[in-house]
Amino acid sequence: MLKPNVEIWLGDMRKAEFQNHHAREAARLRSLIAVATTPAVKARLTEQAEESERLAYGFAEDEGEAEIAAGD
Repeated sequence: MLKPNVEIWLGDMRKAEFQNHHAREAARLRSLIAVATTPAVKARLTEQAEESERLAYGFAEDEGEAEIAAGD
C-alpha cells in the first residue's frame, strides 16, 4: 500500500524540487563525512553523496537520461 503513495508523490515532484532535494541530501551527507570515524563509513557516505550530487546536478549528462531533462 505504501508504494502507490510514493509513486504519486514522486509523480508530483517538479524537476527543480527533485534537484533541490538531492542537493540538500548531498550536503547533509558531506556534513556526516566530516564527523565519521571509520574509513568504511566515510567511503559509503562519499558514495551516497556523489550519487545525490549526480542526481541533483548531472543527471542530464548520463547516458540514456538526456530525454528526461529535455522533457521539462
